[in-house]
Amino acid sequence: MPTLAAARAPASICAGLTPTIVGTAAADKLQGTTGDDIIAGLGGNDIIEGLDGSDTICGDDGNDRLSGGPGDDFVEGAAGDDAVDGGDGSDQLTGGPDQDTITGGADIDVAIYRDAPNGILVDLGAGRAQGDGNDTLAEVESIVASAFDDILRGGPGDDTFIAGDGNDDLTGGAGIDLLIGGSGGDRADGGHGDDYLSGEAGQDRLIGAGGNDSIFGGSGTDEISGGDGDDPVLTGQADDDLVDGGPGNDGLMLGETGDDVLTGGDGDDHVDGGLGTDWIDGGNGDDQLRGGAVSGDGGDVMTGGDGADGIDGQSGDDSIDGGPGDDRLLGDTGRDTLTGGDGADWLLGAEDDDQLYGSAGADELNGGPGNDSLLGGDSADTLNGAAGNDRSDGGPGNDTLVGNEGADLLLGRGGGDILLGSAGADRIFGHEGDDSLDGGADFDRLDGGPDTDTCTTGEIIDGCP
Repeated sequence: MPTLAAARAPASICAGLTPTIVGTAAADKLQGTTGDDIIAGLGGNDIIEGLDGSDTICGDDGNDRLSGGPGDDFVEGAAGDDAVDGGDGSDQLTGGPDQDTITGGADIDVAIYRDAPNGILVDLGAGRAQGDGNDTLAEVESIVASAFDDILRGGPGDDTFIAGDGNDDLTGGAGIDLLIGGSGGDRADGGHGDDYLSGEAGQDRLIGAGGNDSIFGGSGTDEISGGDGDDPVLTGQADDDLVDGGPGNDGLMLGETGDDVLTGGDGDDHVDGGLGTDWIDGGNGDDQLRGGAVSGDGGDVMTGGDGADGIDGQSGDDSIDGGPGDDRLLGDTGRDTLTGGDGADWLLGAEDDDQLYGSAGADELNGGPGNDSLLGGDSADTLNGAAGNDRSDGGPGNDTLVGNEGADLLLGRGGGDILLGSAGADRIFGHEGDDSLDGGADFDRLDGGPDTDTCTTGEIIDGCP
Protein backbone atom coordinates (compact mmCIF):
# COMPACT_ATOMS: atom_id res chain seq x y z
CA MET A 1 0.00 0.00 0.00
CA PRO A 2 1.60 3.31 -1.02
CA THR A 3 2.13 6.04 1.57
CA LEU A 4 1.64 9.58 0.26
CA ALA A 5 2.38 12.95 1.82
CA ALA A 6 1.79 16.42 0.41
CA ALA A 7 0.83 15.17 -3.08
CA ARG A 8 -1.54 17.55 -4.90
CA ALA A 9 -4.41 16.94 -7.31
CA PRO A 10 -6.38 20.18 -7.87
CA ALA A 11 -9.10 18.27 -9.77
CA SER A 12 -10.17 16.52 -6.53
CA ILE A 13 -12.52 18.18 -4.03
CA CYS A 14 -12.90 17.45 -0.30
CA ALA A 15 -15.83 19.14 1.51
CA GLY A 16 -15.81 21.85 -1.15
CA LEU A 17 -12.08 22.49 -0.71
CA THR A 18 -9.06 21.74 -2.89
CA PRO A 19 -7.02 18.95 -1.25
CA THR A 20 -3.40 19.35 -0.25
CA ILE A 21 -2.92 15.57 -0.09
CA VAL A 22 -4.59 13.18 -2.56
CA GLY A 23 -4.68 9.40 -2.82
CA THR A 24 -5.37 7.16 -5.78
CA ALA A 25 -8.15 4.82 -6.86
CA ALA A 26 -6.24 2.05 -5.07
CA ALA A 27 -5.81 1.37 -1.35
CA ASP A 28 -3.63 4.18 -0.01
CA LYS A 29 -2.05 5.09 3.30
CA LEU A 30 -1.99 8.86 3.67
CA GLN A 31 -0.54 11.00 6.44
CA GLY A 32 -0.97 14.69 7.01
CA THR A 33 1.46 17.19 8.44
CA THR A 34 1.61 19.09 11.70
CA GLY A 35 -0.44 21.84 10.03
CA ASP A 36 -4.01 22.06 8.74
CA ASP A 37 -4.36 19.52 5.92
CA ILE A 38 -7.03 18.76 3.32
CA ILE A 39 -6.77 15.06 2.44
CA ALA A 40 -8.80 13.18 -0.21
CA GLY A 41 -8.42 9.39 -0.30
CA LEU A 42 -10.39 8.78 -3.52
CA GLY A 43 -11.27 5.11 -4.23
CA GLY A 44 -9.92 2.07 -2.44
CA ASN A 45 -9.69 0.93 1.15
CA ASP A 46 -7.62 3.81 2.48
CA ILE A 47 -5.90 4.51 5.79
CA ILE A 48 -5.67 8.25 6.43
CA GLU A 49 -4.15 9.98 9.45
CA GLY A 50 -4.45 13.74 9.75
CA LEU A 51 -1.91 14.07 12.57
CA ASP A 52 -1.70 17.52 14.21
CA GLY A 53 -3.71 20.53 13.07
CA SER A 54 -7.34 21.07 12.18
CA ASP A 55 -7.66 18.73 9.22
CA THR A 56 -10.32 18.06 6.57
CA ILE A 57 -10.37 14.39 5.52
CA CYS A 58 -12.53 12.68 2.86
CA GLY A 59 -12.33 8.90 2.48
CA ASP A 60 -14.52 8.51 -0.62
CA ASP A 61 -15.52 4.99 -1.78
CA GLY A 62 -14.08 1.97 -0.03
CA ASN A 63 -13.79 0.60 3.48
CA ASP A 64 -11.63 3.35 4.94
CA ARG A 65 -9.90 3.92 8.29
CA LEU A 66 -9.85 7.68 8.89
CA SER A 67 -8.27 9.42 11.88
CA GLY A 68 -8.22 13.16 12.39
CA GLY A 69 -5.68 13.19 15.20
CA PRO A 70 -5.25 16.19 17.54
CA GLY A 71 -7.12 19.32 16.47
CA ASP A 72 -10.65 20.27 15.44
CA ASP A 73 -11.14 18.06 12.38
CA PHE A 74 -13.75 17.35 9.71
CA VAL A 75 -13.72 13.64 8.76
CA GLU A 76 -16.05 12.15 6.12
CA GLY A 77 -16.28 8.48 5.24
CA ALA A 78 -18.62 8.31 2.18
CA ALA A 79 -19.57 4.89 0.72
CA GLY A 80 -18.25 1.71 2.33
CA ASP A 81 -17.90 0.37 5.87
CA ASP A 82 -15.68 3.05 7.37
CA ALA A 83 -13.98 3.58 10.72
CA VAL A 84 -14.06 7.33 11.42
CA ASP A 85 -12.09 8.59 14.44
CA GLY A 86 -11.92 12.28 15.25
CA GLY A 87 -9.16 12.02 17.85
CA ASP A 88 -8.53 14.85 20.29
CA GLY A 89 -10.38 18.09 19.62
CA SER A 90 -13.93 19.07 18.73
CA ASP A 91 -14.57 17.16 15.51
CA GLN A 92 -17.27 16.93 12.82
CA LEU A 93 -17.72 13.33 11.66
CA THR A 94 -19.72 11.72 8.85
CA GLY A 95 -19.80 8.01 8.11
CA GLY A 96 -21.91 7.99 4.96
CA PRO A 97 -24.10 5.02 3.96
CA ASP A 98 -23.36 1.42 4.98
CA GLN A 99 -22.10 0.23 8.38
CA ASP A 100 -19.68 2.71 9.90
CA THR A 101 -17.96 3.07 13.25
CA ILE A 102 -17.78 6.70 14.37
CA THR A 103 -15.59 7.60 17.36
CA GLY A 104 -15.39 11.16 18.58
CA GLY A 105 -12.50 11.02 21.02
CA ALA A 106 -11.83 13.77 23.54
CA ASP A 107 -13.77 17.08 23.66
CA ILE A 108 -17.18 17.74 22.06
CA ASP A 109 -17.75 15.85 18.80
CA VAL A 110 -20.67 15.83 16.36
CA ALA A 111 -21.89 13.12 14.01
CA ILE A 112 -23.53 14.66 10.93
CA TYR A 113 -26.47 13.00 9.15
CA ARG A 114 -27.62 16.05 7.21
CA ASP A 115 -27.44 14.22 3.86
CA ALA A 116 -29.19 11.02 5.00
CA PRO A 117 -31.73 9.81 2.39
CA ASN A 118 -34.47 9.30 5.02
CA GLY A 119 -35.17 9.77 8.71
CA ILE A 120 -32.63 8.49 11.22
CA LEU A 121 -32.87 6.82 14.62
CA VAL A 122 -30.03 7.68 17.00
CA ASP A 123 -29.53 6.37 20.54
CA LEU A 124 -26.37 7.82 22.06
CA GLY A 125 -26.85 5.78 25.24
CA ALA A 126 -26.80 2.55 23.22
CA GLY A 127 -24.16 3.89 20.82
CA ARG A 128 -26.02 3.27 17.57
CA ALA A 129 -27.52 5.16 14.62
CA GLN A 130 -29.79 3.81 11.89
CA GLY A 131 -31.23 5.29 8.72
CA ASP A 132 -28.07 6.26 6.83
CA GLY A 133 -26.62 2.79 7.17
CA ASN A 134 -26.20 1.11 10.55
CA ASP A 135 -23.54 2.98 12.50
CA THR A 136 -21.82 2.37 15.81
CA LEU A 137 -21.18 5.54 17.83
CA ALA A 138 -18.66 6.08 20.61
CA GLU A 139 -17.66 9.30 22.41
CA VAL A 140 -20.09 11.30 20.27
CA GLU A 141 -21.98 14.05 22.12
CA SER A 142 -23.78 15.87 19.29
CA ILE A 143 -25.99 14.94 16.34
CA VAL A 144 -26.98 16.97 13.27
CA ALA A 145 -30.08 15.22 11.96
CA SER A 146 -31.54 14.74 8.48
CA ALA A 147 -34.21 16.69 6.60
CA PHE A 148 -36.77 13.98 7.41
CA ASP A 149 -38.61 12.73 10.53
CA ASP A 150 -35.85 11.82 12.98
CA ILE A 151 -35.78 10.22 16.43
CA LEU A 152 -32.83 11.22 18.61
CA ARG A 153 -32.16 9.83 22.10
CA GLY A 154 -29.45 11.12 24.39
CA GLY A 155 -27.13 9.36 26.77
CA PRO A 156 -26.02 10.02 30.35
CA GLY A 157 -23.82 12.98 29.37
CA ASP A 158 -24.37 16.46 27.94
CA ASP A 159 -25.93 16.05 24.49
CA THR A 160 -26.60 18.43 21.59
CA PHE A 161 -29.24 17.61 18.97
CA ILE A 162 -29.84 19.83 15.94
CA ALA A 163 -32.87 18.74 13.93
CA GLY A 164 -33.51 19.68 10.33
CA ASP A 165 -36.74 19.78 8.34
CA GLY A 166 -39.29 17.18 9.32
CA ASN A 167 -41.24 16.32 12.44
CA ASP A 168 -38.54 15.25 14.86
CA ASP A 169 -38.57 13.62 18.31
CA LEU A 170 -35.66 14.66 20.55
CA THR A 171 -34.97 13.37 24.07
CA GLY A 172 -31.96 14.60 25.98
CA GLY A 173 -31.94 12.24 28.95
CA ALA A 174 -29.56 12.92 31.83
CA GLY A 175 -27.05 15.75 31.58
CA ILE A 176 -27.16 19.36 30.42
CA ASP A 177 -28.63 19.08 26.93
CA LEU A 178 -29.10 21.43 23.98
CA LEU A 179 -32.05 20.52 21.75
CA ILE A 180 -32.76 22.58 18.60
CA GLY A 181 -35.93 21.64 16.72
CA GLY A 182 -35.82 22.92 13.15
CA SER A 183 -38.66 23.83 10.78
CA GLY A 184 -41.07 20.93 11.38
CA GLY A 185 -43.52 20.11 14.15
CA ASP A 186 -41.04 18.80 16.69
CA ARG A 187 -41.19 17.24 20.14
CA ALA A 188 -38.24 17.88 22.46
CA ASP A 189 -37.85 16.55 26.02
CA GLY A 190 -34.82 17.74 27.93
CA GLY A 191 -35.07 15.11 30.67
CA HIS A 192 -33.04 15.55 33.83
CA GLY A 193 -30.50 18.36 33.93
CA ASP A 194 -30.47 22.09 33.18
CA ASP A 195 -31.40 22.01 29.50
CA TYR A 196 -31.79 24.50 26.63
CA LEU A 197 -34.61 23.79 24.16
CA SER A 198 -35.58 25.75 21.05
CA GLY A 199 -38.44 24.74 18.79
CA GLU A 200 -37.58 27.13 15.95
CA ALA A 201 -40.28 27.13 13.21
CA GLY A 202 -43.32 24.84 13.33
CA GLN A 203 -45.85 23.76 15.94
CA ASP A 204 -43.65 22.26 18.61
CA ARG A 205 -44.05 20.55 21.97
CA LEU A 206 -41.14 21.36 24.28
CA ILE A 207 -40.76 19.70 27.70
CA GLY A 208 -38.15 20.71 30.25
CA ALA A 209 -38.93 17.89 32.72
CA GLY A 210 -36.49 17.98 35.67
CA GLY A 211 -33.86 20.68 36.06
CA ASN A 212 -33.63 24.44 35.58
CA ASP A 213 -34.45 24.74 31.89
CA SER A 214 -34.49 27.52 29.29
CA ILE A 215 -37.09 26.95 26.56
CA PHE A 216 -37.81 29.04 23.45
CA GLY A 217 -40.77 28.13 21.25
CA GLY A 218 -39.89 30.03 18.09
CA SER A 219 -42.44 30.72 15.35
CA GLY A 220 -45.55 28.55 15.29
CA THR A 221 -48.16 27.65 17.89
CA ASP A 222 -46.10 25.88 20.55
CA GLU A 223 -46.79 23.94 23.74
CA ILE A 224 -44.13 24.49 26.41
CA SER A 225 -43.83 22.76 29.78
CA GLY A 226 -41.03 23.75 32.14
CA GLY A 227 -41.55 20.82 34.50
CA ASP A 228 -39.83 20.62 37.87
CA GLY A 229 -37.10 23.11 38.70
CA ASP A 230 -36.51 26.85 38.74
CA ASP A 231 -36.61 27.58 35.01
CA PRO A 232 -34.83 30.82 33.99
CA VAL A 233 -36.73 31.45 30.73
CA LEU A 234 -39.85 29.91 29.19
CA THR A 235 -41.10 31.80 26.14
CA GLY A 236 -43.45 30.95 23.33
CA GLN A 237 -42.15 33.81 21.18
CA ALA A 238 -44.33 34.20 18.05
CA ASP A 239 -47.96 33.05 17.55
CA ASP A 240 -50.50 31.65 20.06
CA ASP A 241 -48.63 29.54 22.60
CA LEU A 242 -49.39 27.41 25.66
CA VAL A 243 -46.73 27.81 28.39
CA ASP A 244 -46.80 25.92 31.71
CA GLY A 245 -44.05 26.64 34.22
CA GLY A 246 -44.73 23.65 36.46
CA PRO A 247 -43.35 23.36 40.01
CA GLY A 248 -40.50 25.69 40.92
CA ASN A 249 -39.68 29.39 40.98
CA ASP A 250 -39.61 30.27 37.28
CA GLY A 251 -37.60 33.35 36.35
CA LEU A 252 -39.50 34.59 33.29
CA MET A 253 -42.45 33.11 31.47
CA LEU A 254 -43.04 35.25 28.39
CA GLY A 255 -45.76 34.98 25.80
CA GLU A 256 -44.33 37.67 23.48
CA THR A 257 -46.58 38.05 20.39
CA GLY A 258 -49.84 36.15 20.00
CA ASP A 259 -52.81 35.26 22.21
CA ASP A 260 -51.12 33.03 24.77
CA VAL A 261 -52.11 30.83 27.71
CA LEU A 262 -49.51 31.00 30.51
CA THR A 263 -49.68 29.03 33.77
CA GLY A 264 -47.07 29.56 36.46
CA GLY A 265 -47.82 26.46 38.54
CA ASP A 266 -46.40 26.02 42.03
CA GLY A 267 -43.64 28.41 43.10
CA ASP A 268 -42.90 32.14 42.92
CA ASP A 269 -43.11 32.88 39.20
CA HIS A 270 -42.65 35.91 36.92
CA VAL A 271 -45.10 35.84 34.00
CA ASP A 272 -45.39 38.41 31.18
CA GLY A 273 -48.05 37.97 28.52
CA GLY A 274 -46.40 40.32 26.03
CA LEU A 275 -48.38 41.45 23.00
CA GLY A 276 -51.79 39.92 22.38
CA THR A 277 -54.86 38.96 24.41
CA ASP A 278 -53.50 36.52 26.97
CA TRP A 279 -54.84 34.20 29.68
CA ILE A 280 -52.46 34.12 32.67
CA ASP A 281 -52.69 32.04 35.88
CA GLY A 282 -49.91 32.46 38.42
CA GLY A 283 -50.81 29.32 40.39
CA ASN A 284 -49.63 28.73 43.94
CA GLY A 285 -46.89 30.99 45.25
CA ASP A 286 -46.05 34.70 45.36
CA ASP A 287 -46.21 35.55 41.66
CA GLN A 288 -45.52 38.66 39.57
CA LEU A 289 -47.82 38.89 36.53
CA ARG A 290 -47.84 41.42 33.66
CA GLY A 291 -50.51 41.46 30.99
CA GLY A 292 -48.60 43.30 28.29
CA ALA A 293 -49.91 45.45 25.46
CA VAL A 294 -53.21 44.76 23.70
CA SER A 295 -54.10 46.48 20.42
CA GLY A 296 -57.76 47.33 19.78
CA ASP A 297 -60.60 45.97 21.89
CA GLY A 298 -60.08 43.15 24.36
CA GLY A 299 -57.68 42.51 27.17
CA ASP A 300 -55.97 39.93 29.29
CA VAL A 301 -57.54 37.53 31.79
CA MET A 302 -55.22 37.20 34.80
CA THR A 303 -55.50 35.15 38.00
CA GLY A 304 -52.94 35.26 40.77
CA GLY A 305 -53.90 32.05 42.56
CA ASP A 306 -52.77 31.32 46.10
CA GLY A 307 -50.08 33.59 47.55
CA ALA A 308 -49.24 37.28 47.75
CA ASP A 309 -49.27 38.25 44.08
CA GLY A 310 -48.44 41.43 42.18
CA ILE A 311 -50.48 41.81 38.97
CA ASP A 312 -50.24 44.59 36.36
CA GLY A 313 -52.74 44.46 33.52
CA GLN A 314 -50.89 47.01 31.35
CA SER A 315 -52.93 48.23 28.36
CA GLY A 316 -56.27 46.77 27.32
CA ASP A 317 -59.57 45.99 29.03
CA ASP A 318 -58.27 43.43 31.51
CA SER A 319 -59.94 41.07 33.97
CA ILE A 320 -57.73 40.55 37.05
CA ASP A 321 -58.41 38.27 40.04
CA GLY A 322 -55.86 38.19 42.83
CA GLY A 323 -57.17 34.98 44.42
CA PRO A 324 -56.31 34.00 48.01
CA GLY A 325 -53.51 36.01 49.64
CA ASP A 326 -52.56 39.66 50.13
CA ASP A 327 -52.35 40.88 46.53
CA ARG A 328 -51.48 44.13 44.71
CA LEU A 329 -53.53 44.64 41.54
CA LEU A 330 -52.99 47.38 38.96
CA GLY A 331 -55.34 47.76 36.02
CA ASP A 332 -53.31 50.40 34.18
CA THR A 333 -54.82 51.77 30.93
CA GLY A 334 -58.14 50.39 29.71
CA ARG A 335 -61.52 49.57 31.24
CA ASP A 336 -60.42 46.97 33.76
CA THR A 337 -62.18 44.66 36.21
CA LEU A 338 -60.16 43.95 39.37
CA THR A 339 -61.13 41.43 42.07
CA GLY A 340 -58.97 41.13 45.16
CA GLY A 341 -60.21 37.74 46.38
CA ASP A 342 -59.42 36.50 49.88
CA GLY A 343 -56.81 38.44 51.82
CA ALA A 344 -55.96 42.09 52.49
CA ASP A 345 -55.58 43.38 48.94
CA TRP A 346 -54.54 46.67 47.31
CA LEU A 347 -56.29 47.57 44.05
CA LEU A 348 -55.72 50.47 41.64
CA GLY A 349 -57.80 50.82 38.51
CA ALA A 350 -55.66 53.69 37.14
CA GLU A 351 -56.75 55.07 33.74
CA ASP A 352 -60.29 54.84 32.26
CA ASP A 353 -63.55 53.50 33.74
CA ASP A 354 -62.79 50.54 35.99
CA GLN A 355 -64.65 48.10 38.24
CA LEU A 356 -62.99 47.09 41.52
CA TYR A 357 -64.16 44.36 43.90
CA GLY A 358 -62.45 43.81 47.24
CA SER A 359 -64.14 40.51 48.23
CA ALA A 360 -63.03 39.01 51.57
CA GLY A 361 -60.35 40.72 53.67
CA ALA A 362 -59.57 44.30 54.66
CA ASP A 363 -58.93 45.80 51.22
CA GLU A 364 -57.87 49.18 49.81
CA LEU A 365 -59.54 50.08 46.52
CA ASN A 366 -58.34 53.06 44.45
CA GLY A 367 -60.27 53.98 41.33
CA GLY A 368 -57.89 56.43 39.70
CA PRO A 369 -58.96 58.75 36.84
CA GLY A 370 -62.25 57.79 35.19
CA ASN A 371 -65.78 56.95 36.28
CA ASP A 372 -65.13 53.92 38.46
CA SER A 373 -67.25 51.43 40.40
CA LEU A 374 -65.82 50.20 43.74
CA LEU A 375 -67.28 47.44 45.93
CA GLY A 376 -65.53 46.72 49.21
CA GLY A 377 -66.99 43.37 50.23
CA ASP A 378 -66.58 41.88 53.73
CA SER A 379 -64.30 43.35 56.43
CA ALA A 380 -63.18 46.95 57.00
CA ASP A 381 -62.28 48.35 53.58
CA THR A 382 -60.94 51.68 52.31
CA LEU A 383 -62.37 52.96 49.02
CA ASN A 384 -60.86 55.97 47.20
CA GLY A 385 -62.69 57.07 44.08
CA ALA A 386 -60.11 59.66 42.94
CA ALA A 387 -60.99 61.80 39.89
CA GLY A 388 -64.21 61.09 38.01
CA ASN A 389 -67.84 60.40 38.86
CA ASP A 390 -67.41 57.26 40.93
CA ARG A 391 -69.73 54.78 42.65
CA SER A 392 -68.32 53.34 45.90
CA ASP A 393 -70.11 50.65 47.92
CA GLY A 394 -68.46 49.65 51.18
CA GLY A 395 -70.50 46.50 51.76
CA PRO A 396 -70.49 44.83 55.20
CA GLY A 397 -67.86 46.05 57.66
CA ASN A 398 -66.65 49.35 59.09
CA ASP A 399 -65.49 51.02 55.89
CA THR A 400 -63.92 54.32 54.87
CA LEU A 401 -65.16 55.77 51.57
CA VAL A 402 -63.63 58.87 49.94
CA GLY A 403 -65.18 60.29 46.78
CA ASN A 404 -62.48 62.87 45.96
CA GLU A 405 -63.11 64.89 42.76
CA GLY A 406 -66.31 64.43 40.76
CA ALA A 407 -70.00 63.85 41.44
CA ASP A 408 -69.71 60.63 43.43
CA LEU A 409 -72.16 58.13 44.90
CA LEU A 410 -71.03 56.71 48.28
CA LEU A 411 -72.90 53.80 49.89
CA GLY A 412 -71.85 52.74 53.37
CA ARG A 413 -74.12 49.68 53.72
CA GLY A 414 -73.67 47.66 56.94
CA GLY A 415 -71.24 48.69 59.70
CA GLY A 416 -70.09 51.97 61.17
CA ASP A 417 -68.72 53.70 58.09
CA ILE A 418 -66.86 56.94 57.41
CA LEU A 419 -67.98 58.58 54.16
CA LEU A 420 -66.21 61.67 52.76
CA GLY A 421 -67.49 63.26 49.57
CA SER A 422 -64.73 65.87 49.09
CA ALA A 423 -65.00 68.01 45.91
CA GLY A 424 -68.00 67.64 43.61
CA ALA A 425 -71.78 67.35 44.01
CA ASP A 426 -71.94 64.04 45.87
CA ARG A 427 -74.70 61.72 47.06
CA ILE A 428 -73.82 59.93 50.30
CA PHE A 429 -75.87 57.19 51.99
CA GLY A 430 -74.81 55.60 55.26
CA HIS A 431 -77.43 52.81 55.39
CA GLU A 432 -77.16 50.48 58.41
CA GLY A 433 -74.74 51.22 61.25
CA ASP A 434 -73.58 54.34 63.08
CA ASP A 435 -72.01 56.28 60.21
CA SER A 436 -70.12 59.54 59.80
CA LEU A 437 -70.99 61.50 56.63
CA ASP A 438 -69.18 64.58 55.28
CA GLY A 439 -70.15 66.01 51.90
CA GLY A 440 -67.17 68.31 51.47
CA ALA A 441 -67.29 71.11 48.90
CA ASP A 442 -70.12 71.75 46.41
CA PHE A 443 -73.82 70.78 46.59
CA ASP A 444 -74.08 67.43 48.40
CA ARG A 445 -76.91 65.19 49.58
CA LEU A 446 -76.39 63.19 52.81
CA ASP A 447 -78.63 60.41 54.15
CA GLY A 448 -77.41 58.69 57.29
CA GLY A 449 -79.89 55.83 57.38
CA PRO A 450 -81.82 54.22 60.27
CA ASP A 451 -79.14 54.30 63.00
CA THR A 452 -77.27 57.00 64.96
CA ASP A 453 -75.34 58.90 62.30
CA THR A 454 -73.32 62.11 62.11
CA CYS A 455 -73.73 64.36 59.06
CA THR A 456 -71.64 67.49 58.27
CA THR A 457 -71.16 69.80 55.30
CA GLY A 458 -74.20 68.95 53.22
CA GLU A 459 -76.95 70.94 51.54
CA ILE A 460 -79.61 68.19 51.80
CA ILE A 461 -79.37 66.10 54.97
CA ASP A 462 -81.65 63.21 55.99
CA GLY A 463 -81.44 60.52 58.65
CA CYS A 464 -79.10 62.45 60.96
CA PRO A 465 -80.05 64.02 64.36
